[in-house]
Amino acid sequence: MTSARPKRLVGELSSDPARLHLHYGHGHPAVPYDFEGTLESWYVKVTYGMAGDEEWEDEGSRAPAAGTEVGHVILWRLRDYTGDNRWEAADAESGDLAVIASAVLGRSGRAGYSAAFEKAVTHRVGDLLILDRVHLDRAWRGFGLGPILAAEAIRRLSGGCCAVAAYPDMAGYPEDREQLTEACRRQAKKKIAALWESIGFQRFCCTGSPTPTWLPGERAEASGQAAQTVT
Repeated sequence: MTSARPKRLVGELSSDPARLHLHYGHGHPAVPYDFEGTLESWYVKVTYGMAGDEEWEDEGSRAPAAGTEVGHVILWRLRDYTGDNRWEAADAESGDLAVIASAVLGRSGRAGYSAAFEKAVTHRVGDLLILDRVHLDRAWRGFGLGPILAAEAIRRLSGGCCAVAAYPDMAGYPEDREQLTEACRRQAKKKIAALWESIGFQRFCCTGSPTPTWLPGERAEASGQAAQTVT
C-alpha cells in the first residue's frame, strides 16, 4: 500500500497549524431548483486564524494575515428517500458524484442502496455524505494536513448519514494533458487513495461499477463514522 506519510518536515511550516479554523457554509439559490431536496452542497473554508485576531500579530512576516483563506473542503449530502432519482441528482452536478452514486445506489436510483453497499456498511438507512474536494494553498501542502481537515469536516457533517464516500481522482490537470500519462494518473490516484485510507477509508467496489469507491472502515466507525471510498 502506498505510504501516506507527510513529505515535508514540520519545521518547514511557515505558521502554526493549530491556528487553522474551519467555517461551514451551505449555499443555494433563493428560487426553486432541480433536486433541491436531494443534493445539498457544503463548502468548508479553511482560514489562518480569525479576522480581527490580534494576539498573534507578532508571529512574523511569513504568517498569513488573520482570517486569510488557505484552503477549502467541498462535500455533498445525498439525501435518502426524497422521491427524486438520486443518481440523476448526482450526475447533474458532476461526473465524480455520478461515479459514486452508480457504485452505491440500487439500479433505479430511487429505491435505496445496492445490496453490496448495504452489506458493506453498518447502518443501511440514512443519507450519504460525499467528500468531493480538499484543497490547500501550496505553503500548507505535504504535511498531512489535508486528511486531518477532511476528517474534522466529516465528523461535523456526517450526523444522520449511513456512510461517507469519496472517489480518489485528480482535482486538476496540467494545461497540456498530453504530458499526463496514464501511468502518472494511476500513481496520483494511488497516492490520493492512501491519504483517504490514513483517516479510515477503505476500498469498496461492486459488480457493474468500473470504478471503486472508498468508505471509512474500522477506525472511522470507532468514532461514530461509517465511511467508504469508491475507486
